[in-house]
Amino acid sequence: MHRKCLQFGLETALQELPRSGKPRQLPDDAKVWVRNCACRKPKDLGYSYELWTYQLLVSHIRAHCVEAGHPALQKLSRSKLHRILNEGELRPHKIRYYVERRDPAFESKMANVLHVYKEVEIINDGMLRGEVRELGMVTISYDEKPGIQALAVTTADRPPVAGRHPGHLRTTNTSGWGPCRFWPVWICTADD
Repeated sequence: MHRKCLQFGLETALQELPRSGKPRQLPDDAKVWVRNCACRKPKDLGYSYELWTYQLLVSHIRAHCVEAGHPALQKLSRSKLHRILNEGELRPHKIRYYVERRDPAFESKMANVLHVYKEVEIINDGMLRGEVRELGMVTISYDEKPGIQALAVTTADRPPVAGRHPGHLRTTNTSGWGPCRFWPVWICTADD
C-alpha cells in the first residue's frame, strides 16, 4: 500500500490497479441482458417449455446474443450462465407456490361453513348423551380432495425479481384460501 501510494499517488493507491490474468470478457450490459432473458417465460419466446432449463437458456442466449448486441455471449457456458444468474439471485428454473386470497366474501363464507360444522358437532354430542333423539335435518358436506389436479393456472405467474423472489411465483389458489376453497355444504330439513 505504501509503495503504491509513493509510486502512483494517493488517489490511485486507494483504488484497484489492473491485475494480471485474463481480462473480463463479459460486460455488465451483457449480464443484464442474460438476466432479462431468464426472467421471461420461454413460451413467450416461442418455445414449448414453461420454464427455462439451463440448456435451453444457453442455446437461446447463444442464438440471439449477436442481434441483441452482445457477441461475447456466443461462447456462453452453462457454468458461466449459472454464475451470472447466481450473482443476480435468480433461479428461473424454479417455481415457488404461494396462496393468494382473492375472494372478498371469504371471511363470511368461512364463518358460515364453520358454523355448520359446529352445529353438527353439537347435535352429535347431544345424540351421544341422549339429549337429542330425532334429527330435524341432515347435513351433507365435502372438503377439497387433495388428489384432484388443477387443469389450468388461474393467474399469470410472477416472473423472478432479483432480491425479492429468485424463481417464478405461481398461485395454488382458485378462490378463497388453499384447503378452504371447496366447502359446499347442503342442509336438508326433514320437510324437503
